[in-house]
Amino acid sequence: MTTSRKAQKRRLLGWFVLFLYSIAYDKEKKNRPYANKFPFFGHTYHMIKPTKNIKEIKQMVKECSAQHVAVQVNLGRNKHVHYSGVLSGIYPAIFTVKPDDENFLGKTAYSYADVLSGNVKIERL
Repeated sequence: MTTSRKAQKRRLLGWFVLFLYSIAYDKEKKNRPYANKFPFFGHTYHMIKPTKNIKEIKQMVKECSAQHVAVQVNLGRNKHVHYSGVLSGIYPAIFTVKPDDENFLGKTAYSYADVLSGNVKIERL
């Protein structure tokens, strides 16, 4: 099987970048001789944000039970809803928030997966 010259160059370039990355970063982060020469090696960029698991989110919601919370809901297409209320009900799959505004017409029951995915953010007031 023959590979094209372009594919060989691309593979070699990939290995070279990995080599430079391994030189610039040690696990102990003590020896980083080339970190100053390559600015992107001086910083850690995370493609995947660190997340909690469902158990931690349920525990956090239980701690906020019957307390005042601020809720931020992402509805998609750059639409966000912000409101405050009292965390009123905690159930095995969902939790409910009773809004302070009596005329609020939005959804007030959310699943723990919504918090895990970042569509719903809860902050204790």
